[in-house]
Amino acid sequence: MPTEGFSFVNLAILAVVALIVVPGYRHLRGTVSARRRERWAQEEADYRAAVENEDPGQDHPAGA
Repeated sequence: MPTEGFSFVNLAILAVVALIVVPGYRHLRGTVSARRRERWAQEEADYRAAVENEDPGQDHPAGA
């Protein structure tokens, strides 16, 4: 007959799993966020370069 209720063994297993999974999850999330920010910055720079080169008919002051 299986016992029901609180078990220290199950708590220990949960703690070990959490100690392994949580740091890995944080590292993965940080890496993905950094790559996303880099990609957005590159896309923004590409867009700005395309827009600046798109309007040759407009007068732009010298040095701008």
